[in-house]
Amino acid sequence: MPLRCLLSTVLLALACATTAFASTPSPGFAGTWRLDTARSTNLAAWRTFELRIETSQSEVRFDRRLGWGRRTHEETMSLPIDGQPTAISVPYWSDNRHIGAYIGGDGHKRAHLRVLDGGRILRIESDLILETQQGERAVNILSDYHLSPDAQTLTLIELRSSRPQPVTYVFTRVQS
Repeated sequence: MPLRCLLSTVLLALACATTAFASTPSPGFAGTWRLDTARSTNLAAWRTFELRIETSQSEVRFDRRLGWGRRTHEETMSLPIDGQPTAISVPYWSDNRHIGAYIGGDGHKRAHLRVLDGGRILRIESDLILETQQGERAVNILSDYHLSPDAQTLTLIELRSSRPQPVTYVFTRVQS
């Protein structure tokens, strides 16, 4: 009896591991999303925030377009869905442009993607070095992209090791 119990436990663990890493993103993530400022955390860094997501069987691509008046910033990040860490060049840290924090270290962030909840959540864990007046500081950011059941709303919740409160962005799908 103990051998059968051990075998069942091993098979269950293997099935759970396969499900956790074999999941692909919901096709509902693909498209263009616009920030709903009334429902989002106000960080006053940008007035407009548009996010374009492309998904495939092997990776997810995030294109961000940020704007304030005539000042704009665009950045792209592609991450494999197999969870492999990726080094991404970051010439400018755009998430909080008013606080005097700039990309430090080697100018890269390390990030990996996990697909959760049957493809309805994309989780990115990023590590980077920020440079401030007080010196360099390691920052970890956990970003969860939650797709609504009707695929018309995308909620991004970010937990930053440098900030006591989560940052929440709510996006609505841009109809083409």
